[in-house]
Amino acid sequence: MTPTAKHDRDQPRSWFSLFWHLGGWIAVLAAFAVVWSFGYTFSSEQSAARFAAEGRTTFAEVMDHRVRVSRDGDGNERRTYFVTFAYSTRDGTAYEVEKRVRQSHYHDLPIGARHEIRYLSTRPERIEAYVGEGSDRAMRGLWLGGVAGAIGLAALAIAGGRANRAVLARRDGVRQVATVVRVRELWLEVNDTKQARLVWTGPDGVEGESLSDDVQEFVAWKPGDRITVYRRGKSVWWEGDVGPRRSWARDL
Repeated sequence: MTPTAKHDRDQPRSWFSLFWHLGGWIAVLAAFAVVWSFGYTFSSEQSAARFAAEGRTTFAEVMDHRVRVSRDGDGNERRTYFVTFAYSTRDGTAYEVEKRVRQSHYHDLPIGARHEIRYLSTRPERIEAYVGEGSDRAMRGLWLGGVAGAIGLAALAIAGGRANRAVLARRDGVRQVATVVRVRELWLEVNDTKQARLVWTGPDGVEGESLSDDVQEFVAWKPGDRITVYRRGKSVWWEGDVGPRRSWARDL
């Protein structure tokens, strides 16, 4: 007996939709991070080269500290640290400049401390909070780009491989009827909504699970309900995740 579908998929789900749901979004975000990091690195290298060519070192006095606190849409707090330096150039002109610094650098510079900085001879109000700051930023940008690239490649391989297996199982696998065992709630929440998986047992007695989704998407399912799954080798996918196949030539 063919089970009655309680899901809302009446068309095969696209490869990209599966790829995204299976973690492909991580690869996309990582790609943006790589682009940003190399832009940041290039800018930092340009700055470092300019300071190396026309920078002048001097000792500055730490005049003030400031911390800017902001919150994102989820209420998470972010702190940005600033230090104000007072210094004089070689021609005796006095400057007082507020500079954004890393948290560790902020705590290493108490008010009143004397600290070596570097300024541009053509733009004395532009400074490095310490000599070589631009080069360090460039190295951090390269490191972040490398990490983001590695994460992106891993996500691409894993999510892409799973999406391929899902599409092939739907297209070429054996269509079977499985029995719902339970709905398994997860600790994970997305947009403040609890996630869950549909758990079933196939004809061979092996247990399988759906992809995660909002828990309310599974309220209609009860133990003993019959569902359609597609099996290709060890890869088994629920029709509610991948959608129905276009051809029913291999129905039960």
